Amino acid sequence: MAALSSLGTVRLCRVLMGGLVACRRSVDDSGASAVEFALVLPLLLLVVFGIINFGVVFSQQLTLNNAVRSGARSGVVVGQLLDCPAIRSKVSGDLSGLAMDPAIASARVTLLTASGSVVTTPCSGAFLLLSDQTTGAGVYPCAGSAPGTSVVVDGQYPSSLPVSFPPFPTTLPLSAKAVYVCEFG
Repeated sequence: MAALSSLGTVRLCRVLMGGLVACRRSVDDSGASAVEFALVLPLLLLVVFGIINFGVVFSQQLTLNNAVRSGARSGVVVGQLLDCPAIRSKVSGDLSGLAMDPAIASARVTLLTASGSVVTTPCSGAFLLLSDQTTGAGVYPCAGSAPGTSVVVDGQYPSSLPVSFPPFPTTLPLSAKAVYVCEFG
């Protein structure tokens, strides 16, 4: 029995009676696993980096929720009432999460009356960068408000994904809202 090789195919040949040669092929599949790996690798990387992106965005959302909640709470506590820029500063100080930049975050401070109507005048009612220390200075949202009035703090943050892929967005807008009823001493 003789073996002849030709580019990945091995032919096993045998001489039969009368000088005839009978051959059969033996297929060599040594490169098949490399091809399968090359086909599966992009999907595997997409799943792994998707998990990483989800973890980062989830962490940023939790941090934004906690920062907004802390800012709203600090605006209603009797004895340490904060004005509008101090509330935004409190939110900014608590934005120390994974890959977060407080300089691009914004917040809006409004009042919600007991009847449910929104009062935007104390702190301008617009989303302002957290670094804005002039708009609403000296205005204490809960000072002199009627019973049942609430401070509402909304926060926004444009989250950048650490690993982006072409068909998917590179940024996701995150938002959070906290409502606390003004305390009266």
